[in-house]
Amino acid sequence: MILYGFILTPYIFFRAILPLKIHWGWKVLLTVLTALTAFKNNLLFWLGGPLFFAPDLSPFILWSAIILFALLIFFFILLLASDIVLLVRKIISAYRKYRCALQGKPSPEIRNIPLNKLNLILFSTAVLLTAAGLYNGIKIPSVKYETVTYDKDSHLPFKADGLKIAVLADLHADKLSTPGQLRKIVQKTNAEKPDVILLLGDLADGTPQKISHILEPLKELHAKYGVYLVPGNHEYYSGFAPWMRYFTEQGHMVLLNQNHYIPEKDIWICGVADPAGKRTKDIQPDLTATFKNIPPHAFTILMSHRPDTVAKAGHKGADLQFSGHTHGGMFRGLDYLVGRFNRGFVSGWYDQGKGKVYVSNGSGIWKGFPIRLGRPSEITIFILQKK
Repeated sequence: MILYGFILTPYIFFRAILPLKIHWGWKVLLTVLTALTAFKNNLLFWLGGPLFFAPDLSPFILWSAIILFALLIFFFILLLASDIVLLVRKIISAYRKYRCALQGKPSPEIRNIPLNKLNLILFSTAVLLTAAGLYNGIKIPSVKYETVTYDKDSHLPFKADGLKIAVLADLHADKLSTPGQLRKIVQKTNAEKPDVILLLGDLADGTPQKISHILEPLKELHAKYGVYLVPGNHEYYSGFAPWMRYFTEQGHMVLLNQNHYIPEKDIWICGVADPAGKRTKDIQPDLTATFKNIPPHAFTILMSHRPDTVAKAGHKGADLQFSGHTHGGMFRGLDYLVGRFNRGFVSGWYDQGKGKVYVSNGSGIWKGFPIRLGRPSEITIFILQKK
């Protein structure tokens, strides 16, 4: 985070602030504001307590920091892209002038947009992208439908044909969330009448003492064969044991390297812990325990907050895996970088081991950077179908 600040601040200063035709006092003020925004995460950590992802500060300060930081990131990206384009243009222009000189012809003139005018256009574009990204990031997710079809020779039990599974991931409820927002998500999910509901972690940003009331609507989730939950890394960071106790008291079945058999559908729901347990010295992933006592040809559904947990362990995995964590990459371009940190997993369907993996875009988003462009949040409904 500190490295980003040391890159963004001088670049924005020399590229956009220094060329401005304004008094030096205003330039200094803009530079200070840029630096404060660039080091946003570090400042909020120092001012708002030990939970860097859920600082204990007023909503006004948090929203101001969120908006300015998103605006700065987009402005930086656009400035960098424009500089690359201008550099390529200069190289092409120099080559053309060289060719024209060899041929004795006059070189064509290239008209350039004044730098400050170009910067104003880029800054205005950054404002529009920030507004659109914030709107898409915090709005109530739509319902997305996926049909998972298996051949008649597969070992999907006939009892499980037509099974409807609802998946919620990465709600990231925090001080800036409201119970009303969560209730709308719950109502949308319940309206689909799922047989099973899976909660894939990163549901909370903050301690139970601070924000458990915001997550109260989750106890209204209803599914015929149960609501199952695995923790994400943010539950570990903000109080693993209290959160697991809280969710259990809400009536959810918390699966920590455990499995549960649903005899009516002849399937096994499995849940693996998150690797963040190594950092916080809590329960860590154990895939051997997760699949313990399951018959060899049983149909297994795995809940894993991170999509790459199974791949890292070299385990054959489950017939069907549901994961979150990546937020779908948040927006085009950044999704490539997110994939690099998650063994190629970003959004949608992947083949892994003996089965399929679906990576959800998430049903909410972390407020540290709540931007979505082209990667919408989702309440995902899966229907298992046997040919």
